[in-house]
Amino acid sequence: MQPPSKRRKKSLVWDFMEQVSPTSVRCIICKGTLTYSKTTSNMTKHIQTKHPLHYAAYKGETLADSPDAPAQAAALPGDCSECPESSQTSQTTTRSHVLQQTLHDVMAKKDGYKEGGFKKKNLDDLLTNMITTDLQPMSIVEDRGFRKFVHGLDPRYILPSRRDLTRKHIPNKYHEVVQQLKNELREIPHISLTTDIWTSRQTRGFLTVTAHYICANWNMKSAVQSSSQLSRMKKAGPSTPTKIRKKRGDLSKEEKSPPRKQRFSRPEWLQQTLHDVMAKKDGYKEGGFKKKNLDDLLTNMITTDLQPMSIVEDRGFRKFVHGLDPRYILPSRRDLTRKHIPNKYHEVVQQLKNELREIPHISLTTDIWTSRQTRGFLTVTAHYICANWNMKSAVQSSSQLSRMKKAGPSTPTKIRKKRGDLSKEEKSPPRKQRFSRPEWLQVT
Repeated sequence: MQPPSKRRKKSLVWDFMEQVSPTSVRCIICKGTLTYSKTTSNMTKHIQTKHPLHYAAYKGETLADSPDAPAQAAALPGDCSECPESSQTSQTTTRSHVLQQTLHDVMAKKDGYKEGGFKKKNLDDLLTNMITTDLQPMSIVEDRGFRKFVHGLDPRYILPSRRDLTRKHIPNKYHEVVQQLKNELREIPHISLTTDIWTSRQTRGFLTVTAHYICANWNMKSAVQSSSQLSRMKKAGPSTPTKIRKKRGDLSKEEKSPPRKQRFSRPEWLQQTLHDVMAKKDGYKEGGFKKKNLDDLLTNMITTDLQPMSIVEDRGFRKFVHGLDPRYILPSRRDLTRKHIPNKYHEVVQQLKNELREIPHISLTTDIWTSRQTRGFLTVTAHYICANWNMKSAVQSSSQLSRMKKAGPSTPTKIRKKRGDLSKEEKSPPRKQRFSRPEWLQVT
């Protein structure tokens, strides 16, 4: 019979408990001892009533979402009768943190992000700006990594669908920008127009009219007025000069139309200001749990959705992230390249090694592919069936093939070498990861 410490624990409540005997367990948070009868209901109730903050983080929800939130807030970790009594300072600090957390959640959830609400409109507008400014595809709202990253920043915000972006948000943003441009051009005394002809990837010709002007702060600005497809030679249509005159006439007519007034009510403005003040009260310090969690979600988004690392420098994306959570500061591109991506790579490799050690049979396949720079690569992929009978595939290694002019190992030799390296890695003992207790408690 295996010792109690090595038994397979399926419930996540074991993250807070450790078994000391076949009939008793100990709470890691408060060191209290509980009876154990092969069920986790007693342990779950202890965490829920005595440690509400840890229970809320464990459930992935805030304290205000629970129907027993007032009772949980009143039962602080220092009030546990089964646990050793803590100091008055620790008890006061914990109580203050619970009350601040509950107040923030109540203020944030009092006016939820209902459809048509001010906060929902503001975030949808920031998302539309990100897509139009950074030239992101509208399918980004369907990418798994991006959706997880947004949920980590603000779980209350529901991303609009691709259909809503195409039929509502993008057209509304277009008309809004056109109206702003009209209002700005009315104050400009002199405007210079230029025409450009360009060809798309489908070899279609387009004519674009651009206005250049100097604004009130003496900055040079350029704005596209219109773009229209040029008629082909086989089809009769207006000539290029005729199109230019027509577009210039349309621009003159549009400039004479009265501007549309935009009004905002004062309660919405005050609500936004109050939310920002409450959100910026507790910042995400470097190395904290929340900062690490969001950095990890960002890294997952880049690797899962195949996003470029330069996305953290795009203005629209930065504004969208700031609108979701002003406390989160995006890492630089340098930190992503030198720290987050390599750390994620080693973490995934270690997880894959641990998983492959439990697999009795593995099938290896080799693939040769060519990059855009016409460089040949050899990739070794492992295929296996995991414990839940799902078929999985994982790339083991990729190496560049030597060119014909340069002497080097042949393809079969490289395959044997990669297979040998894989066998050596499988036989190596797993690397132990240890965490100090304060960090573990912070994560939970």
